[in-house]
Amino acid sequence: MASTRIRLDVSALRRAGITKAKELRSALDEAVLYLAACARKRLREVAAEVFDRPTAFTLDAFRYRKLQGEAPAALVYVLPTAARYLALVVFEGERRPGDPRTVSRGILVPGRDAVLDRFGNLPRSQISQAEAEGARWVPTQGNAEILILPGRDHPRIIAAAEDVATYEPRLPFYDGLRR
Repeated sequence: MASTRIRLDVSALRRAGITKAKELRSALDEAVLYLAACARKRLREVAAEVFDRPTAFTLDAFRYRKLQGEAPAALVYVLPTAARYLALVVFEGERRPGDPRTVSRGILVPGRDAVLDRFGNLPRSQISQAEAEGARWVPTQGNAEILILPGRDHPRIIAAAEDVATYEPRLPFYDGLRR
């Protein structure tokens, strides 16, 4: 966790006309929240630069809130539902069945006949719709299964489910934040 501390020149505030403790606290609270909002905005900008076609789920994962206490403070954080997914992508790791954006059979990889959304992902409804149309999961060599929808002349491969998907770290995410 990173933290930022701000030193305050009280004499400059007095020269600006802020003399009461209540006025000072209000100004400090406002400044801290402004800095937290700027940090959230920067996180969103870097995510938009680093990730390939990021979804709203990724871009809206960052939040901030005022912390209670004697000193003015704010917390910038990642929503818990997005934190596990972003941790895999930013720090590298393996996504397994049951992790965010997977199914019980594994991580879905779009097949050659899959219809992708504007972000390059399989829409949630596509798998259940294909199964309703008669698609079936067929095991392959190794740990993968393929969802096949029978066609007139050849089977259409909608998706493949793998046990593990390995992610490389996206270190440019950190570099973008340091600018």
